[in-house]
Amino acid sequence: MEAFARAPEELPDKQPMNKTWRMWKQQFVIFLKTAKLEEKSSEAKANLLLNTIGKLGIEAMQEFPDVDLDNYDAILQKLDEIFDPPKREIEERYKFFTRSKKNNESIEAYISDLEEKSKTCNFENLTSSLIRDMIVLNIKDENMRKLFFVKENLDLNNLALFYKQCEVQAEKIKEISKNSQPETSDNKIKHVCWRCGITHAIRNCPAFNITCEKCNEKGHFTQRCGNKIRTSNNPCHANLKKIINKTKTINIKSPLNVIKKK
Repeated sequence: MEAFARAPEELPDKQPMNKTWRMWKQQFVIFLKTAKLEEKSSEAKANLLLNTIGKLGIEAMQEFPDVDLDNYDAILQKLDEIFDPPKREIEERYKFFTRSKKNNESIEAYISDLEEKSKTCNFENLTSSLIRDMIVLNIKDENMRKLFFVKENLDLNNLALFYKQCEVQAEKIKEISKNSQPETSDNKIKHVCWRCGITHAIRNCPAFNITCEKCNEKGHFTQRCGNKIRTSNNPCHANLKKIINKTKTINIKSPLNVIKKK
């Protein structure tokens, strides 16, 4: 045996056990190669494996008395079944779809865990869109959810950033709602505002002082840019039109007119 060959420590009882077992097995295989023990008999390698794996592995093997403890490959196969059993698609997908975002959990950590769980779900090319949908499903704030509904081309690359932006905007909407006056028949709006994408009282748009990242103009959220529906049926603009028309009808007396009449 080469002097620098070092056997791994005993198999620890550390969760997730499948990852712990894979790591330990890889270390043991490397040990056999380094110590030039690969060509040893199956019985010799089996004994070395059982001697190295420790209490956890020995107790697991005792549950299967039919396994030949002198057969190295048979022992490895049984340990794989015990500590790293085959994944069942329906069970793995259940774990994915029931994974909720925890309180105070960062959006990055949540997305990372969903990505890890999706690896055993066989979603294939639907993986990114399903992770995105899980994010939306776990949004409890209605105003924030609406911002996601109107966002186009939302993928995993910009999902976390957009989520944080929506959190800030949702807080602004809440603040405005708290400070806004009670709605009357004059200030109710039954249509969705094109500037912010939600329904609110006139002159209480949360996007009023927001600068659009696309056109650099103030007065609408970036994701609403390009969707400006300015029709006579839009109460925001109907109200503005009334104000303009009212201004035009005001008869401003000019000094010149007074001179002419004289």
